[in-house]
Amino acid sequence: ESGTQERARAIEFSCMAADGVGLDAVLTLPGSAKTARAPLVVMTPDGPFAAMPGGFDAEAQAFAGMGMATLRVNVRGAEGRGRKHREALHRGYENAQIGDLLAAMDHAAEHFPVSRRLVAVMGCEYGAYVALRAAELYPQRFRCVVAADAIVDWGRELNLNSEYAPVLAFLGEEMRTREANAWDDASAMSAAVLFLTEDFTADATTSPRGLGDMRRFASKLKAQGSVAERFNLSTAYRRLAGAEKAVAFSRIEAFFNLHLFNYTVEMGDTRVIEEKP
Repeated sequence: ESGTQERARAIEFSCMAADGVGLDAVLTLPGSAKTARAPLVVMTPDGPFAAMPGGFDAEAQAFAGMGMATLRVNVRGAEGRGRKHREALHRGYENAQIGDLLAAMDHAAEHFPVSRRLVAVMGCEYGAYVALRAAELYPQRFRCVVAADAIVDWGRELNLNSEYAPVLAFLGEEMRTREANAWDDASAMSAAVLFLTEDFTADATTSPRGLGDMRRFASKLKAQGSVAERFNLSTAYRRLAGAEKAVAFSRIEAFFNLHLFNYTVEMGDTRVIEEKP
């Protein structure tokens, strides 16, 4: 590594949620940012009870290489945080978690050189659902969404996928009838969305994580004039490695350049300049 190149640095911090519960988070700052205050990528939890990953954060380092900061938060429901930390989920699962993300975003922007304006949110599977809902509920806070292998209808997934049985048991039977999906508030989506998905050739209704739902949701966004792009992956996002992951992040960077930073050139009136002999 060049001695003149600054390394990305990870900063652990604590802050308070709106209801006074303590949250812990990690902010990774780039060595060299694209703007005076670094653009921010907010990473949602991978699963309903998922805590922040420990150890080396390859995604945060990749975004740091793009000149962007990354924020991860142990939101409500995260394993190992106790009963009080999890109780808020009864007031609306993703709503509580999104509220925690917003609280950590505000703290980061107040205490560190990160932007309040240039913010993207990214998640995988359940986390993609949270990312989509965050952009629908708070369109003024997020310019872009990256949704990998997205779950669009969380209510249906919760009821049909045995992987989420512990979540259903904790939340109670009322969750079986609760409408929990990204469809209903699609009209509120003003953020540009990039869907990353494994390129299945099988019938969409049998594809993992509701690929058919994702395609229909993307079509709905496009029909209302929103930006919804799709990039096919060779395998599920979480299984990407090496060159395949580098290709995916190259596509994400191009998406951010166009929709987060709005790197466009305004052309003025044209005129002919005659070449001098």
